[in-house]
Amino acid sequence: MYVLTAAHCVTDAKWKARRVWLGHWDSNSPNAMEMEIEENTIHPKYGQNSYHDIALVRMKTAVEVSKFIRPICLPLDGHLNSLKLTDTLAEFATWRPEQKDFGIKTTSKFKMYLKVWDTRLCSRKYIMSRRKINLDYELCAGGEEGVDTCRGDSGGALMHSMHKAYREKVYFVIGVMSFGIKQCGSKGWPSVSIEVQSHLPWILSNWRRTV
Repeated sequence: MYVLTAAHCVTDAKWKARRVWLGHWDSNSPNAMEMEIEENTIHPKYGQNSYHDIALVRMKTAVEVSKFIRPICLPLDGHLNSLKLTDTLAEFATWRPEQKDFGIKTTSKFKMYLKVWDTRLCSRKYIMSRRKINLDYELCAGGEEGVDTCRGDSGGALMHSMHKAYREKVYFVIGVMSFGIKQCGSKGWPSVSIEVQSHLPWILSNWRRTV
């Protein structure tokens, strides 16, 4: 099994990720699993710019799916890109409550809803901070005052849910959280994720089943 994350989370020179926590929704829960990492696969174009800030983390052993640990779906049908998701609400899980004091962390995760932006509008916004947004590979969401991702949320999954016929709600990973402005929760400033759909060829070509 693999975990999809941001490349900068596994290449930071200050530390090296050796384990992954799964099912870690509540820090006091006994249901979380600590898994050893076998291999990190970084997108080959990461480092040239931030447009490909994405990585695959492969676990050493197979992961048993349970009530607390489930895989998320990849957007394989071609309908979950930034253009078609504009103005819809995406979901993100964070350790911080929805408030302006982003220094506070809690023992359980919160679910927040972030509005997906038109990437062209997001690009114009970030030009003011001298940061270029790639319309083909990045996705912007958020911008509501006090409701935002922040430091420590990098690599998290930006999710879109839908109901399939005769099935419960199904979650798709549409983005991997990459960066935002320094002042988290600022009105009119969305966070930027790496769009998963545009990176599917790379993801699928580097995926192999855990024995």
